[in-house]
Amino acid sequence: MSDLAAVLYPSATGGSGATLSPLSAPVAPAAIAAPAAEAVTVAPEVAEHVEVVEPIEQPETVAEPVLDSRPKIDGWFADARETEPAASSITDYATFANADRPPTGIEIHDRAEFDLSLKAMQQAGLGQTTARAVFQTAMEAIRNPISTTSDAARSALQAQWGDKTDANLSIAKQQIDAIAKTWPGVRQMLDKTGLGNSPEFIKQLVNRAKR
Repeated sequence: MSDLAAVLYPSATGGSGATLSPLSAPVAPAAIAAPAAEAVTVAPEVAEHVEVVEPIEQPETVAEPVLDSRPKIDGWFADARETEPAASSITDYATFANADRPPTGIEIHDRAEFDLSLKAMQQAGLGQTTARAVFQTAMEAIRNPISTTSDAARSALQAQWGDKTDANLSIAKQQIDAIAKTWPGVRQMLDKTGLGNSPEFIKQLVNRAKR
């Protein structure tokens, strides 16, 4: 609606297990003080027979990029109409987004937050079929968080967008910023569900903005 390594949204809290979103700025890890070395005294008569061995430098471990592909997202948005009237109120979404009848496996703990998410879609001008695609995507990611990493997301998007990657990520970030004005919790949701790193979802944000 979670800068790829510095573009879409500032990371909220961590939660999905995914790395920072392509929509978020990387955060430098806190410095950890190394324990003080313990002094060792060697007797002079022994020192001349002691060989100093230099410590072996260990190679730095780098996490492998992970791409958790979700083709369902493309399918849901493919079913949305290209043009349709915007919803006049959140009640227009009641056939698929009703807090009193949540989807299987979903519990609505905060009715006000749920209504704010719907209000954000309505304010963004989403009609029923596009809003349904967004809702289905969010519910699926809540049930089964996306584990794509930031590096993998950027690589996947760059393979499609080429030199337009940064510009398109900026467009996606603008969409998130606009939604956050109505629903401040959107960034936390993207972070916890991993949607902020989903190439399919980011692509749909950009496609929607370019219509």
